[in-house]
Amino acid sequence: MGLIYEALGASLPLALAIAASPAAIIAMIILLMTRRALPNAWSFLAGWFAGLMLVGLIFLHRPAFYEASGEPSLVLGWVRISLGATVIMAGLFMLVKVLKKEKQEDTPGWAHKVDSFGLLHSLGLGFFFAAPNLKNASMVTSGAASIGNVGLGSFEEMGVLILFCLLATIGVMLPPLIFLLFRDKAEPIFGKMKVWLVKYGTQVLVVICIVFGGLFLYQGLGIVNSY
Repeated sequence: MGLIYEALGASLPLALAIAASPAAIIAMIILLMTRRALPNAWSFLAGWFAGLMLVGLIFLHRPAFYEASGEPSLVLGWVRISLGATVIMAGLFMLVKVLKKEKQEDTPGWAHKVDSFGLLHSLGLGFFFAAPNLKNASMVTSGAASIGNVGLGSFEEMGVLILFCLLATIGVMLPPLIFLLFRDKAEPIFGKMKVWLVKYGTQVLVVICIVFGGLFLYQGLGIVNSY
């Protein structure tokens, strides 16, 4: 169990950073206001989870990432440097947009199409927000690499990766839980959540990108400098 706790400890902050995905949460809130609220929500969650798992499985145990001794390889060092620099640049780009924009829009432009989505569209939307998303994909890549380096067996690695992806789903899972528990009051709750996310969501992403991008860059430089 010690190695499992070690793997979870190394990957937990990354899972929570993925969970803080304002745009995905806004999309989920809008889906829950459609005629097929819960089916669309479950489809979105399935697509989201599948996207995270796909990226995680690709990078879970890459021989090129680690030497025979178990130490991080030069390849992993450069991968983390690249991820760190890219994520920081994305964060700075969003920061510039926030500083230039005096007033946030009430709803992102893409969100106006979501209320007409069906099951397949919702599934694809969830996958899109998870796998091709730069912030989420970089966090899953680093988390999967950390899990793969601990020395767990294949079955245990898979279990930890599934748990990692479930923890990363907390953010988008919150609106459906609110919908199920407080259905009569869900609309005003969602309204307040959406207003806050639209107003401050980009700032949250900027902080996450700069903090974790800096961490990736630091880790990568440490690995490269050790050679």
